[in-house]
Amino acid sequence: MEKIKNFVKMNKKVLIPVLAVLIILLVGAAVSAAVNLDHAEDGGLKPTEQKEETQKSKTAKASDKKEDGDENVQETVGETAESSAPEDTKTDVANDREQTDKNKSADSGSAGSAAENSSKSSGGSRTAGESGGAGSSKSYHTHKWADHTAQKQVWVSNMVTVDDYETKTIYGARFYTPSGNGSMIANGPTYWFENGFTHADLKNIIANALRNADSNGLYNGVYYGNYQNVSKTERVKTGSHQEDQGHYENQTYVDYQYCTVCGEKK
Repeated sequence: MEKIKNFVKMNKKVLIPVLAVLIILLVGAAVSAAVNLDHAEDGGLKPTEQKEETQKSKTAKASDKKEDGDENVQETVGETAESSAPEDTKTDVANDREQTDKNKSADSGSAGSAAENSSKSSGGSRTAGESGGAGSSKSYHTHKWADHTAQKQVWVSNMVTVDDYETKTIYGARFYTPSGNGSMIANGPTYWFENGFTHADLKNIIANALRNADSNGLYNGVYYGNYQNVSKTERVKTGSHQEDQGHYENQTYVDYQYCTVCGEKK
């Protein structure tokens, strides 16, 4: 003991902090163990949540028991009433149930048939006519369409090239020749002022003929001392143009369609 006391006195400054740390660790471990124990007992829920969960569980169990009880009561009452009723009454009830089921099946079949007939009648059948009297009945049919034709005039084109002309007056000079009675007639050569022939060219011809005239004043039997003014008209081409020289033809076309049964048009 004496040695221990001496050791404590000598190492007091070191032992006190160590003891303090050990005490703190022991206290923390104890607190942590206590908290884990509480969580384990509560199933991981806080006290308030655990209380609410417990209350919900109790309410659900009570409701299930009540529903089971009501169903048992209703089944018991139904069995009791059925068992206590007379045999004829049971048979009537069974027949009523069977007849009700048949009526429901018939109603469902009628509704389906009516829907199918309505769909068929609206899918392409049209009313052809109605009968008079107290009631009216409609006759349905499928349209049979036919073409109605008509005629119209259509221009058939025919483009051609047409030459353009104009009427042109051409002037000339006609010389004389002696007749049998000694007179001169204008039936000699005629020179036309066309294709580049000019008055200057005519003067040169006259001068040459007079220089070479014979003793009668004739050159090659023609008297060039005088001439007669003459003229003529000709159609001269001046160009061309395109022209439609087509014609009209009758053409058949479909103007509408009609039903061969009821006459409806479209």
